[in-house]
Amino acid sequence: MRLLNTVLMAGLFIGMVAQSSKAQNLYIQKTDGSVVTEPLSSVATLTFATTDLNVNFATGTTDVYALSDIRKLYFTANVTADEPLEANTQACTIYPNPAKDHVVVNNETGSSQLLRIYHYNGQLVMNQQVPEGKTTLSLCNLNPGFYLVQVGEFTLKLIRQ
Repeated sequence: MRLLNTVLMAGLFIGMVAQSSKAQNLYIQKTDGSVVTEPLSSVATLTFATTDLNVNFATGTTDVYALSDIRKLYFTANVTADEPLEANTQACTIYPNPAKDHVVVNNETGSSQLLRIYHYNGQLVMNQQVPEGKTTLSLCNLNPGFYLVQVGEFTLKLIRQ
């Protein structure tokens, strides 16, 4: 089950990784030690069956890998810039973290943003608009665990105790 959750998270983030960090390759490390390398430019989607990972290519072909044969999935990134990169000014924060019953979302992006909270298994568990400024969110409907929070273009980690 842990491998399946890891693989599901990889599927959830393939789009984000490809967009935000200019990822170049998908690597599938198999339990026998071999590594399959696929250029992300050729991968259309990753889909999951009960026991398989399907790598669907833009050409219409599909490679199928048994989940029991996969040790891990990972990506490489080639980030380049023609101009100096600005310092990362975090326009959205969440606190306290770890949290028990509630968190405060501090949205300083300049506008209202869509907030989505995903359980580590990839399931969307909360979806709501948050205005600019501070908003308190109840976590009472969430089980303890690890979550990813997307607010606009920002992705943050959250631990619910």
